[in-house]
Amino acid sequence: MTPSEKLQAAADRIRDLAAAATPGSWKHEYGVVQEDESVTYAVEADSDHWVGELRTAGDAAWVAALCPAASPALEAILRSAAHDVEVSSMVLNSDLLAKRAHGADVLEARAAADALFNAVWSLAVGLGVVEEDRK
Repeated sequence: MTPSEKLQAAADRIRDLAAAATPGSWKHEYGVVQEDESVTYAVEADSDHWVGELRTAGDAAWVAALCPAASPALEAILRSAAHDVEVSSMVLNSDLLAKRAHGADVLEARAAADALFNAVWSLAVGLGVVEEDRK
């Protein structure tokens, strides 16, 4: 699977996960004291539907921020990056012979494409939509 195909698959996974989740924006507004005096932090949907609870306020805020309402933007970022990676690869491969005399330009363009891919891949791994292995 090419890097572009992997990013497209990650976008598909984001879309599918969002479709299966409670719709709308989610919020995190309070902690709940448990019997053992620990505090868990609730995440609720706009409809006041309880989504889940987590052990830290930071975790709850993170989950709420990555709610289904955010998925179209995340999906678009992944699809755009997949397209950019694919286009960059095609341009670099087709232009490689013409730019042999200007090897530094090709290396700089390749480094920029690699940096973009690595940043988006890290986002996809962090969201759990792809595995760490890029092979």
